[in-house]
Amino acid sequence: MKKILFLPVILAVGILGMSFLSGCDSPKGRDASSLADVEDVSSVDSSPVASSVPVSDSGVVAYYFHGNYRCASCRAIEAYTKEALELYFSDDIASGRLEFRAVNVEDKGNEHFVNDYKLYTKSVVLSKVKDGKEVGYKNLEGVWQHFRNKQQFFDYVKKETEAFIAGGGSS
Repeated sequence: MKKILFLPVILAVGILGMSFLSGCDSPKGRDASSLADVEDVSSVDSSPVASSVPVSDSGVVAYYFHGNYRCASCRAIEAYTKEALELYFSDDIASGRLEFRAVNVEDKGNEHFVNDYKLYTKSVVLSKVKDGKEVGYKNLEGVWQHFRNKQQFFDYVKKETEAFIAGGGSS
């Protein structure tokens, strides 16, 4: 009986992982060709926000998870997230209380993030670290609903990040 239940679980995890990695469409199935209203972010530097004190013991890590293939909407979400954090949380970044990390889940050693955070598409995840251990996280699933409007996206990221920092957040 256990073998019969185990197989569907393995298949479901595999399918979720493949759907995450296979394309760049939003969870609602929008395709990248309809992004005429999203500004060009192809020249935006996607390197992590420079922080003089990386979050290691306590603080918040804002992850942007992606795969090897990156469409315009994925690049916009990463760029907008980074820009919003730099705009509204510059003091937290400078002090090391907040750090942005772009992570390719297809790179060796990063595959575990798909299961750790139950990722099914490119995602922004806030992770609260205390005494070197993650104590909570939140997937900002609304980034896909707001990325076509930069100000709405910024407002969403600001509101969610402030609430997460204040309350600690949980999965």
